[in-house]
Amino acid sequence: MSEPPTISGVVIGKAAVVGGPVAGRDLHIHPDEVRGRVDELIEILESRAEMIRAGLSSHFQYVKVQKFLHAFDELHRKHIASLRAGHVIHAHEILVQIHTLSSALESDEFWARHRRETPHLRYYLADDAFEWGTLIEMYVGRAAVKPLVAQRRQSRWQQAQEVDSGKEPVYHLIHGA
Repeated sequence: MSEPPTISGVVIGKAAVVGGPVAGRDLHIHPDEVRGRVDELIEILESRAEMIRAGLSSHFQYVKVQKFLHAFDELHRKHIASLRAGHVIHAHEILVQIHTLSSALESDEFWARHRRETPHLRYYLADDAFEWGTLIEMYVGRAAVKPLVAQRRQSRWQQAQEVDSGKEPVYHLIHGA
C-alpha cells in the first residue's frame, strides 16, 4: 500500500493524514520507528538544555539573557512532555516556538549592540537575518536548524502570496515597481 500524498499536511503511519498548516508539514512520521528513539532524543535534549543554561550568557553581552532562559525552560519542559506523550507534531510546534525565541534573542542582541555602539548607522536586514541563532543551534544542532529556516521562509512566502490578488506580482506591491 502506498502512502497518501502530503500536499499540505503530515502523514502519520500509513493511513492517517493531518492536513493544514502545521509545523510538521510534509513530515512522514512512523510511530513505531519513533517510539524507540524518543527516550534517547529526550536524554540528548536534556543534556543540551543544561549546556544552554550554563553557557548561553557567554554568547551575549547586550541583552538580559535570563528572561530568554526562563522562556526557553518553559518551552523545553513542554517540548519534552510532548515527546514523552508521543505527540510528535505538537513537539515540533513547540520546537518552532523555541526557534522563534532564539531569533528574538539574536535580534534583541543585535539592536541593543547597535544602539550602544553604532547608533548613527542605518540597517536594512532581510526577514531571516536572525534565523540562525545560538540558542536553537545549541538545542538541536546547526543541521537541524536548516529545515526550520526553510519552513519559516515558505510560510512567509505563502503569506506574501495571499496578499497578491493575482493582478500584480507581490514584488510590485512591495516595491511599487
